[in-house]
Amino acid sequence: MEGRTRAVVTDIRQGVLWLRAPGRAEWPARDPKQLKVIRTRGKRRAAGDA
Repeated sequence: MEGRTRAVVTDIRQGVLWLRAPGRAEWPARDPKQLKVIRTRGKRRAAGDA
């Protein structure tokens, strides 16, 4: 995935973050340090989105 893609971390397998975007298959995060957290699970729950 190049550039900016909005995705959700769906799993952590053997220390690797796995991402998913709407309509796409999962993929491993290439550089987890470059990921930006937009909303935490707690914020999503508070908004009724989780």
